[in-house]
Amino acid sequence: MKKEFKEDFQLVQNVLKGDKNSWDALFLNILKPYIEGMCAKAFLPKHRESFKDSVMEAIYLIYSNLKKYRGDAKITSWCYYYVLEAIRKEREKLIFREKSVEIEDIIENREFSSSDEENIIKKFMYKKIEKSLLKLNKNYRRAILLHFVEGYSIPQISKMEKVSENTVKSWLKRGKKKLKKIIEEEGDVW
Repeated sequence: MKKEFKEDFQLVQNVLKGDKNSWDALFLNILKPYIEGMCAKAFLPKHRESFKDSVMEAIYLIYSNLKKYRGDAKITSWCYYYVLEAIRKEREKLIFREKSVEIEDIIENREFSSSDEENIIKKFMYKKIEKSLLKLNKNYRRAILLHFVEGYSIPQISKMEKVSENTVKSWLKRGKKKLKKIIEEEGDVW
């Protein structure tokens, strides 16, 4: 245990002993605002339920693993990966709920004019890509959606998925290659 984190360590030990005041000090005053701040950055306002679920999941993961805290880092730094894991789980649920992907929302929120032939073709292409994405391996699909749809960088995805940046690059490259092959096998996109 490092000297500068002794206060955090003692607070955690008191929580583990069942001290309610320590619980309030740790979870309500320190961790909850930190967790909510991180989770708020990960979800759009329209995904309020996913935001709430990720906060609860993060608190559960942290509490379940609290015995592992050794006082060698600030408590919020120690919690960082548990919060990321909770966010990752909720984003995955959000993206793949009922074997549907968030691309559907993107397609439906675009303003396509039924009289405009080019827009009809675009809508058809999006639908075809959406169906093709569901045929990809879970890791490839998740990497493609997080990077190209959600806009996450390769380092961010690497942290969320707890893999190296090279693994994410590999998933993206292989996923795009397989996606192209699936689309070509199903016939002309037009």
